[in-house]
Amino acid sequence: MSSAETKAAADEKAKAVSGVKSVEDSLQVVRAAKQDTVAAKDDDVEDLVEAALGKQDDLKAAKIDVDEESGVARLTGTVPSQADRLRAALLTRTTSGVRAVKDGLRVEQD
Repeated sequence: MSSAETKAAADEKAKAVSGVKSVEDSLQVVRAAKQDTVAAKDDDVEDLVEAALGKQDDLKAAKIDVDEESGVARLTGTVPSQADRLRAALLTRTTSGVRAVKDGLRVEQD
């Protein structure tokens, strides 16, 4: 089975799971010889996002975790306000190497 066929089969299996309403396919086929390079780049991009967020005085009270894979940065944790949530997502999206942001941040309840 080719890599494209394997990717398509994974997509179909995910859609067949009971209760699944939609599937977002962000799978990438990476040759075994290149997997270490891709993982290292992910770590570099994640470090860039964390450094960019850490430089923002207005986000110091936020508790943001960053997980980046294949250009997709997932933000989780809590922020003091909706404005901080939007600022963190925008700053992440404009960081070099980030193609998309999955915003899982929660606004702290007063």
